[in-house]
Amino acid sequence: VRRFEAFLAHLKKHFRLIALDELARCLSSGIPPPPYSVALTFDDGFLSNYTLGFPLLKRYDAQATIFAATEFVEEKKPIWVDRVDYALDQAGRDKVELIRVKRELKSLPADKLEDALVSLENGLGYRLENANLPSVPAIYHAMDWGHAREMLDSGLVSLGAHTHSH
Repeated sequence: VRRFEAFLAHLKKHFRLIALDELARCLSSGIPPPPYSVALTFDDGFLSNYTLGFPLLKRYDAQATIFAATEFVEEKKPIWVDRVDYALDQAGRDKVELIRVKRELKSLPADKLEDALVSLENGLGYRLENANLPSVPAIYHAMDWGHAREMLDSGLVSLGAHTHSH
């Protein structure tokens, strides 16, 4: 959070924070965006976007877009990369293995990914079933639509689609 706040302070001092929609309008109409423009985006719809990021966006009057994976937000079904992170972390595996496994799984066709994930989770003995269970570390928790509405109502946050299942 401290690093994100320092990042926002730096951006506010040296750049112009604009909404992604404004940047897209400029680019699609052939109009150059304002000099030194930056658009902030977040992926997936994590609860931390609301609990940690949103208060700082308000403090710095910074606009952002959250690209929400609707299955994650609606059903709390964990995103596949988080399932890998969780299983390997719980099993005490190192970052080198995490990177290797993610690279291998990312190269799989979509219809093979779920079976490979289940095989990995079963082999390690750890499975992330629901991202918002109390026993699951908060880093994996998803926001809900109430959080999204509150952020949208602030005028600082817009939502974009990050597919249903990521």
